[in-house]
Amino acid sequence: MILSNVGIRKALESGQIVIDPAPAKDQYDTSSLNLRLGHQFKRYNQELIEQRGIDTTVDPDLFDYKYMSNTYMNVVSVSQGNSIIIKPEEFMLATTLERIHLPEESQIAARIEGRSRIARIGLSVHLTAPTVHLGFQGQLALELRNHGKFNIRLTPGIRICQLIFERVGEPASRETDPYFQGQELP
Repeated sequence: MILSNVGIRKALESGQIVIDPAPAKDQYDTSSLNLRLGHQFKRYNQELIEQRGIDTTVDPDLFDYKYMSNTYMNVVSVSQGNSIIIKPEEFMLATTLERIHLPEESQIAARIEGRSRIARIGLSVHLTAPTVHLGFQGQLALELRNHGKFNIRLTPGIRICQLIFERVGEPASRETDPYFQGQELP
């Protein structure tokens, strides 16, 4: 069952969903909660990749994300009032301004979805990873891609995506370690 804005507010009040900073009134839609763009971004250092002449083929089963990210991506922090440009066909990672916690006992999970206003200018905010699992705690990483023809200016604080909260039908059992638990950087 998807939570309505009334259900989201009740879950926040009871601690079944924890969001910091707390959402403002204008962040609620009828069945979702808009999240804002944070200040941290990561983009590939194309010059370094070309300079090293590395093989650009990646095997998802053998891929070491942390190594690749730390070696070939630059962290960019954008201060309040400033912005970053994402060029056509460019890919970058970003974080939400809000930290999310979905306590396992709440039996609430969520999905990250783009917003129409953002999608219609060609920006996708998650490529294939929309699920926020039970027990997740941290800022959400967004996989940004500009599919459009124009540069897009991204300013921290804009409403960039929405979370759709769902009740999970039965308690879950932890069978894997949460890889991105507690993340603060994209």
